Amino acid sequence: SLLLWAASEKGAKRYEKAADDIRASLLRRLMHNLGDAASSVLRFVESGAGPDVLALSVVSQVVFGQGEDKVLDAAAARMEQYHGNKPIPKAVGRTLGSAVTDAIAELDRQDDPRIAQQHLQRADELLKQFLCDDHAYRNTLSRLSFEQRLGRLGHTIRAALDIPRDTITESCEALLEEIKEHRLAKLGRNKDQVSRAEMAVRLVRWLSNSPGAPPSFAEQTNHYIRELSFVDWAREPLCRGEDVDDLSAAYQLLDQAVLRKREELTNTFAKSLADWSAVGSKEAGVLGVEDVLSKVVSKVVEANNRVLFVVLDGMSWAVCHELLEDIRQDHWFEATLDEANTPPLPIIATIPSITTYSRTSLLSGTLAKGDQNLEKKNFEASKALVEVCDKRYPPVLFHKKDLTEGNRGAISEAVSKSILSSNQRVVGVVINAIDDRLSNAQQVIDNWSIGRISPLRALLRLARDSGRVVILASDHGHVWHRPDAQHRSHEEGCRWRANHGTCADDEIVLLGSRVIGNDN
Repeated sequence: SLLLWAASEKGAKRYEKAADDIRASLLRRLMHNLGDAASSVLRFVESGAGPDVLALSVVSQVVFGQGEDKVLDAAAARMEQYHGNKPIPKAVGRTLGSAVTDAIAELDRQDDPRIAQQHLQRADELLKQFLCDDHAYRNTLSRLSFEQRLGRLGHTIRAALDIPRDTITESCEALLEEIKEHRLAKLGRNKDQVSRAEMAVRLVRWLSNSPGAPPSFAEQTNHYIRELSFVDWAREPLCRGEDVDDLSAAYQLLDQAVLRKREELTNTFAKSLADWSAVGSKEAGVLGVEDVLSKVVSKVVEANNRVLFVVLDGMSWAVCHELLEDIRQDHWFEATLDEANTPPLPIIATIPSITTYSRTSLLSGTLAKGDQNLEKKNFEASKALVEVCDKRYPPVLFHKKDLTEGNRGAISEAVSKSILSSNQRVVGVVINAIDDRLSNAQQVIDNWSIGRISPLRALLRLARDSGRVVILASDHGHVWHRPDAQHRSHEEGCRWRANHGTCADDEIVLLGSRVIGNDN
């Protein structure tokens, strides 16, 4: 309160105009209640530095923190010009540094954020004036401090990539905590920067401890869901860079290091997929996308549940993890097919894994190629679903054009009526939001949430109100295009082609009954 009073124009002027006996009385009273720090605050005011008292207290966090440093000792001497040319005791400086955190927090609670920012900007200017701005990271409040903390993390990440050691990984984790403790992180205005830093540290930790690929295809698919999909989630925000140059450069190097490790695992997975596909058998622990209706949806309905089956076209496991994190905060919880709490089985898309084949197969319950009309026809006639539904209320499926009233409107009346119906046991909907984003220029950062996918929030609310189990599914995942990606134009697509008997060094031939593109 004393700091805020001293920084206010009215408070300082009243003190300066007061008689000497009143000022002496005030000093005695404040020192009795607050100690020697009160004397220093009044000395700042008497030296004409009242408007800078908050900024000087922020500087005190830097200059009078723990440890000895000649640069900071010299800065303390330069501060004396604002303190009646008298030294500031270290204990007093630390008290001021502690108190200013609460004072700035009080200003942050006011309606105008510019007030606190003006004082903090002045603090950064004073740090430069006192020739100690390289140590700004020691304060927990200013913009320069926050950027330096990010930069220090960048330097340490680069060191961890050069010589991986547990001690350097621990240093990254400690620097991350310093970033999270900063005022700008707590205000939430820099939530994305803090999240990227957290993802980066997770990747540093993963690189130092990542094992090789498991031996079997089923184990590799489960390994992807349990671990590598989280790695892919963490990689995505990093590849977009950072405002702080040192950290941005570190992110690029980290992304490349993770990519090299991921490519090793990806190549192993691709070869295992080719073997699995050629054999043509479904080994334990893996399902095909065409098995979802019979092995998952119908089983949930058989357990006396009504189901909302939501197909998020193009949703990868990385996007799914991000989405689930948001859904859990909306009073939903995940359930399993049995009391053993066994996680969902990995689902393998068709080959090629594109909408025309994989989504049609998912919604048909059998390998197929087609469009929305075939998907709707096959879903609503699915034997596995029809058998668990009331004959008067067979399963229904809604695509994009039927889902909302107009492109961006509310959920249509037909969809709402079906979901809320106590007789309609299976309702399917297809949402294209994620897949649609894949074809757009990626100059917009996607943070996947139920609010980001406009129909999903409304659908979940309807399902909650009607007591439905929600099954989230995807027809295929996706790989974001990287700057160094190579695209080969073929008649069929840029990521796959028919087998004409020749195979490049970086291509793999996939054969088997689940390969349905062009009958190859």
